Amino acid sequence: MPVRWVFFQRKMSADFAALTVYIAGLCMKPATRRARTFSLRLSLAQKSSPCRGLFLSSTTRCTVLEVGGQFTCTCPPPFPVIRLSGVGDALADMIQLKTMVIETDRLILRRWQSSDLEPFAGLNADPRVMEFFPATLSRSQTEAMIAAVEERITRYGFGLWATELKETKDFIGFIGLNVPSNPLPFSPCVEIGWRLAFDSWGNGYAQEGARAALAFGFETIDIKEIVSFTTVGNLRSRHVMERIGMIRDAKDDFDHPGLPEHHPLRRHVLYRKTKSAHSARD
Repeated sequence: MPVRWVFFQRKMSADFAALTVYIAGLCMKPATRRARTFSLRLSLAQKSSPCRGLFLSSTTRCTVLEVGGQFTCTCPPPFPVIRLSGVGDALADMIQLKTMVIETDRLILRRWQSSDLEPFAGLNADPRVMEFFPATLSRSQTEAMIAAVEERITRYGFGLWATELKETKDFIGFIGLNVPSNPLPFSPCVEIGWRLAFDSWGNGYAQEGARAALAFGFETIDIKEIVSFTTVGNLRSRHVMERIGMIRDAKDDFDHPGLPEHHPLRRHVLYRKTKSAHSARD
């Protein structure tokens, strides 16, 4: 599975002078250049990683090299979180910041863009898509959800990535990893989840993207276990969980604390997959 880490590539004003880049809170060298086009890329330079769980080594630093008119940063993974400093507000607004991009044969998992709002709002208003959720979502609720997901991607370096078809660039929903915002009986945890437009169902996209997200979680950021859960009757999602090698133990089934007692969707099933099980697959 190819993994590209793309941070930004955007035309900038000619008076662009200096940019200080922070990766996971670690300061890199300031990169100074007057140019109309500026790009910065991070490549997976080596398999070993300073990451332990969700924490990065405080001693690992990167250096910035100028190669062929571009600034290229090469350092050990995973450094999916970047923050910008020393950039004026107007200039910062020009930068389309994208932390990691995951590519599969047919999909691209990426950061959210403003153009995703309309199709995602339509998806969240579709009762067929939201059958196993308490309610459909309004446009404003969808907008708030995107903002919350983006904040989590910035905080953790992973999240529920916007998902598009590689061939057409059409947005079809999200697939990715998430740290649940509310405590659950098995917290703390990292979950894998997906929500795709109805017209994209039946093509194996959820399974394909979920396998890539699992590989990223286990192989790149060294998560030891990833879970997934849904209401008992959501057989479609449960089948995806089983196809990607997740295992359910009935004794782990639980009542979702975010739903009231006697709510028809309250009872949930829990599936798990460990890093060791993922590695054994190979």
